[in-house]
Amino acid sequence: MGRYRYSQSSSSSRRLWSNGEPEVSSTPLRRSMSFGIPNICYCGLLTVMRPMDSADEYPGRMFFGFKDYKYGPPHLVKWWDEAMMEEFQELRCALDNQGDCIRVLQNGDGQEAYNQIEF
Repeated sequence: MGRYRYSQSSSSSRRLWSNGEPEVSSTPLRRSMSFGIPNICYCGLLTVMRPMDSADEYPGRMFFGFKDYKYGPPHLVKWWDEAMMEEFQELRCALDNQGDCIRVLQNGDGQEAYNQIEF
């Protein structure tokens, strides 16, 4: 699975839990919908975070996905713990990149070092 930096943040302001009707998103699809916390199902509707039903193989396990996930493909079901680990990996990579930028600026010669940094 390749690393992909996407423009939508995983802030707490984003809707994660819903018992209401599914909504259609006008947000463009990401290149890799299966990385991190998904916000759009493969069918184009917004995803929700919810527990598996008690009759499922993993009752109570939290997942992100389509509200009526039992309909099967093409609907997304992604375990909460896997999504969180991918988000943490992305954050770690971003922090490593920022640390590299700071070291280059501290050890480099000002503007020339700044121009070499890829954002």
